[in-house]
Amino acid sequence: PPARERLDDFYLFNLIGFLTETTMATARLIFGGVLDRHPNLRIVLAHGGGQIIFTQGRFDHRRQYIRQAQGTSAEPLSAYLPRLYYDSITYDPKALRYISEVVGTDHIFLGTDHPFGIAERDPVSFIDRVPGLDEEARDAIKGQNAARLFGISA
Repeated sequence: PPARERLDDFYLFNLIGFLTETTMATARLIFGGVLDRHPNLRIVLAHGGGQIIFTQGRFDHRRQYIRQAQGTSAEPLSAYLPRLYYDSITYDPKALRYISEVVGTDHIFLGTDHPFGIAERDPVSFIDRVPGLDEEARDAIKGQNAARLFGISA
């Protein structure tokens, strides 16, 4: 994570550092025009996409007023988010529900964070606790989405 020395206390390097790193990498890919130049590129983001889903409004708002925030991307950041894929590691069923509302359940994969100590101990039950998902969406997240993306049998 960035500024690791500032994140050593309280396990912050893991709690927010990795989320920040995922968010920065995603913003750089988008603002740098990588997704425009490679429209068929498929990217799976760890940590539920970090903070990118939850800060998309801030990114889009700043794009209107600050030239440096526009980068070389053809569209606002939020337009690219449904093209990316996200693991389910949010540890909050309501947060994963919001991600599914933004990008669709067909772009979410089951995640575990294994072998790290913070790993989701029962990722399948976690998906079952996400409010508002029907059985088809749950099955898709639990394995069908990954099978489809990677071209393997579910």
